[in-house]
Amino acid sequence: MEQALTRPVALIVDDEEGIRHFVQHVAESVGLNTVLASGGAEALHVLKTLTPAIVIMDMQMPNGDGVQLIQGLAGLGLQSTVVILSGGDHRLLDVTNEIARQRGLKIGATLNKPIRFAELRDCLSGLYTQVMPFSVDDLRAVLQEPTSLLHYQPKIRLSDGAFIGVEALMRVRDGGGRPVSPELVLAIAEQADLMPALNQRVFEAAVAQRRAWSDAGLKLDIAVNLSASGAFDTELPTRLTALCTAEDVPPSTIIIEMTETALNADNLIAMETMVRLRLMGFRLSIDDFGTGHSSLVRLRRMPFSELKIDRSFASALDQGGENAVIVRSLANLARNLELHSVIEGVEEEAAFRFATEVGCDEAQGYHIAKPMPAEEIKSFAQTWQWRQAALTHGRPAPQIIEADLVEARTAEGRS
Repeated sequence: MEQALTRPVALIVDDEEGIRHFVQHVAESVGLNTVLASGGAEALHVLKTLTPAIVIMDMQMPNGDGVQLIQGLAGLGLQSTVVILSGGDHRLLDVTNEIARQRGLKIGATLNKPIRFAELRDCLSGLYTQVMPFSVDDLRAVLQEPTSLLHYQPKIRLSDGAFIGVEALMRVRDGGGRPVSPELVLAIAEQADLMPALNQRVFEAAVAQRRAWSDAGLKLDIAVNLSASGAFDTELPTRLTALCTAEDVPPSTIIIEMTETALNADNLIAMETMVRLRLMGFRLSIDDFGTGHSSLVRLRRMPFSELKIDRSFASALDQGGENAVIVRSLANLARNLELHSVIEGVEEEAAFRFATEVGCDEAQGYHIAKPMPAEEIKSFAQTWQWRQAALTHGRPAPQIIEADLVEARTAEGRS
């Protein structure tokens, strides 16, 4: 909740429900909070109590068109950045832009409908870096700090309920101690050519932490997210191998996750980099599978060893709807292609059970545990062991997990 409160808000104004939800999905994917309005009158009512960082508005709406909304925004003295969407021609957009400028509004972009996902995401990602109070200098300072950038979310093997690994997730705070979204950190790093340094810092932390856990008797795999540009870093396989050698960590315990939309299936450099990583022993996971437009092409052309089912399919699995069909199909696809399968975003016992029944190999999500600092993983491992023991004796898991976690942490503090 703390992170959500510190994120900029985008007000999305469009009379078509499908477009509102599409824009909402894109906006939230870059780290924005969203508020929706179906027309100009509703938007102006919302603005009586809300000051959004960005207003994304359609021009053609019943009961008040875009020009009237622009007049209303100007009348409020709105300082928000405005993104205009229109199905009209470029001349209409140009004139609309001039009207808004002369009314004193700040125009961030004008986009023609139909809106392309990548175009809108790039636009909103760029605007996010402008409205979020976190700069390139802030990122450079974070990269120089000795504190950890990572939290870790446990992953459970479904065949026997064993705690076998974690996903490393970036957690950055600004100078005021407020959480900064990973999407913003990545966008700034890309724009400032700091991505190699950020990737190096993240992998150094993850590999060193894996060694520390191993020394403490915890043999865990660690999944680390790699940015899109990382696939085109020809020196990456050599650097990561050197890190593992220095820490005496087997590369096979490191899983490199890449989103399917981050890879160009036809790019030779990316394919060569991925193959070299596999040859050096690292495992490769295609993350957020099922959300891109060329999933099967990327799955065939890149040497992935794992398929990660996107969290958007993990809800309402006990109701036998479309999500259940998709998860079952993806689990079968992974098994038939001899790929490891992981389902993320598991937040309910029903989803955990369903994923087990259809043959997913691993699961992660809030039903198991939230991401946590490295120092809490040992306590979680003990707690999870107690939870599994309790389940074998018929004791309901939700009634024991929090109490046992507190007990485990207390006992650890005494040891």
